[in-house]
This record gives sequence, structure tokens and C-alpha cells, in this order.
Amino acid sequence: MIYDFLKGKSSEWLESKLLRKLKTESHFNYAPVFNATWNKIKVSNSFYYHEEDECINYMFAYKNKYATEHWGHLPRFHIAECEVRQQYSNYVFASQMPVGIYCTDKRVNIGQHKLELCSKCNKEITLFSFGSPDKEWFDVILDIASKKHKKYVPSEISRTGYTKDWGQVSYARRAQEDFTCEGCKIQLLHDDAYYLEVHHKNRKKEDNRKKNLKVLCIECHSEVDDLHRKNYSQGDNALKLSSFKNRFRN
Repeated sequence: MIYDFLKGKSSEWLESKLLRKLKTESHFNYAPVFNATWNKIKVSNSFYYHEEDECINYMFAYKNKYATEHWGHLPRFHIAECEVRQQYSNYVFASQMPVGIYCTDKRVNIGQHKLELCSKCNKEITLFSFGSPDKEWFDVILDIASKKHKKYVPSEISRTGYTKDWGQVSYARRAQEDFTCEGCKIQLLHDDAYYLEVHHKNRKKEDNRKKNLKVLCIECHSEVDDLHRKNYSQGDNALKLSSFKNRFRN
């Protein structure tokens, strides 16, 4: 119970209300951006990004309306102003996959799809040492955030001490592990992904290199060391941890 003077349903109601507030405010409760138009997009070193308040999202350009029957494939997505992207118009932007596609041949929505990276953008990636060009969207996000080459969107530090792209970066890192804790191996999908966190191994919140980011459920995260045990024994963290244990450990 949260307060001694509250019992039964009163305590449960208050706890539920506090948890909803925590989830809304948490940087692990990522709100992706879809169907953004050019007027919402900024370009830095040829890469796209969307910035609002304390949040930066790296963006993919793609055509959400496409003649899939005529071309025989889904549209490609772009991460930079490559020569193909510059030849055509009517692009929209998203911060993650999958994205919705409308088939202009049949005039029907054909569902959500993970698109392949444009071949010209592939060359851009290889040229600037991103490693293998055949990457999932989350691999691309983490490569950009890791600042592995000079063409990256500057990640300023927010008031929380995390980088402004942390919401997207942490979501991408969790997606990379299929939303599975690297400690106890519990998989937390959809709304339950809120209980899956990302730990900076060296305690430097601005170091978002993949090798420094470990995906952990809140319980495993709370047991990393004495400092984490202390931090998760009080306040909002303790409430979230208690909620997780009640749902998944009892």
C-alpha cells in the first residue's frame, strides 16, 4: 500500500493513477513521429531530424503513397539527401518502422511494413563507415546516435541529463533486442515495454554507443549495483518496480 491511511480499493486507485502519470512522463514511454511533412523537418549534414521541446528524433523519408503493383516492390526509405531522394517529391517522414503504405494502383491501404533502405543511402552508410549496409531501422538510428562518422544530427543534452534523442535511441536499442531483457530474458512487448529499460554501463548518460547500452527489465536494472539498488528503493522508481513485480513475478 502507498499510504497507511488508504486501504483496499482506495490504495489501488491511487497507485494506478500514479503509475499512469509515471508512464506518461517516463523517457522509456516513447512516442514515435509518423507522417511528418517537410515543414516539420530539419536537415543537418544531409540527415533528417525532428525536434520538439526536449525531444529529437532522427527521421526516415519515404513515400506513403506508392504504385507497388507497377514497381513490383514496396517503397524504400531514405536516411539522407541522396541523389534518389532529391530527384523525387511527395515524401513524408517517420521516426520508426513499420509504417503504413497506400497502394495507388489498387487505391487501398496495404498495411504496416518495414521498408528496405535505399541503395544510394546504403552507399552513403558504407562510405562513412557505418558498417554493414543491410540494416534494420533501429540499427541505423543507433549508428547515427553513436556518432560513428561526421554526418550526425547534434544531440544536445536535455534538462534530465540524457541526450535529447534518448527516447528514440532507447526504444531502438530495445527493439534491437526484440524487447527482451538481456538479464532474465523476459520479453516485454507493447505497453509492457515501459518496464524494459536501457542501462548506461559506464554511467555516462550522453554515451549512447551500442556497446555502452544494455537492455534490462526494471528489476534487473535495479540490481546492477548498490547505487541502483538505492535509487530503486524509493520514490517513483520503487513504485514502478513494485508494479512490475506484482504483474510479472508473483
